[in-house]
Amino acid sequence: MSGTSPNSSSANMYNKSVSTLEARNAAVKEGRETAAEAMSRANAWAALCSKVLPLFNGQGLKGHMEDMNALVGAWLGDLGESAVVEDLNELFTTGLLTLSSKLAVVGDEVLASRVVEVWTFYFGTVVPYLQGVFLPIRTLWRSSSSSSSGGPTSGGGGGGGGGGGNDQSTRTVPDLPPDVRTIALLSFRDHILIPLAHRMQDSFPRLSADIENGRKVNETASRLMQMLSIMSGLPATQATHKTVVDVLQSFKQSMTGSKSENRNSMALYGARVHATS
Repeated sequence: MSGTSPNSSSANMYNKSVSTLEARNAAVKEGRETAAEAMSRANAWAALCSKVLPLFNGQGLKGHMEDMNALVGAWLGDLGESAVVEDLNELFTTGLLTLSSKLAVVGDEVLASRVVEVWTFYFGTVVPYLQGVFLPIRTLWRSSSSSSSGGPTSGGGGGGGGGGGNDQSTRTVPDLPPDVRTIALLSFRDHILIPLAHRMQDSFPRLSADIENGRKVNETASRLMQMLSIMSGLPATQATHKTVVDVLQSFKQSMTGSKSENRNSMALYGARVHATS
């Protein structure tokens, strides 16, 4: 089974950090940031990525949470929302390559259960740790109305969605920090769920048949319901939202559209695991 190694992922993220530094030379030229500050920020980000990426491969964080919080503070500085979201997206995308590569070679007959395994690991382990590592984004965030790199696009950030009509001269409410949890979930949707959407829809009738045959797959079905419900509630383009909703509707129909419509299938809706805010 192929996969992306933590070392190669770290190297890729370091190269991206260097590219990001080069892209921000304009801030140095305009006097918003010294060359030394820009280099320090890039070094902090590269070090942070090398400690976080092993988490996606099931190896855990490489270091103490307090040390990583300090690196986040050094990287964050006065970055605007767009720059923060861009860096986080690159990190999460690189980490998810490890998980998506494992699912790419899974047969259709076990796809649903493997997706649930990945989702349970990501939602229950990776996302909470990411929230802990990047907690300083919430605690150190300040209004970005006068900050530089990319400027904020909207309060509450999340996936970096745009807001219209922002008048910096009249704004009185501080910009809210980007939401790490939302960005992490968006990355899962875009790099795991969307690419597998059609294969998953094809696997649902088999899952329904397994339930009727008495096989113990109710946990798999309830976790799928949880995942799809959460994914359908995320900000999205019209096309992306339609894809997610189609998968969700296909799943519901497979669970309730069988001939017997037995209690096991219908009980899945009551067994849905609620997401924490």
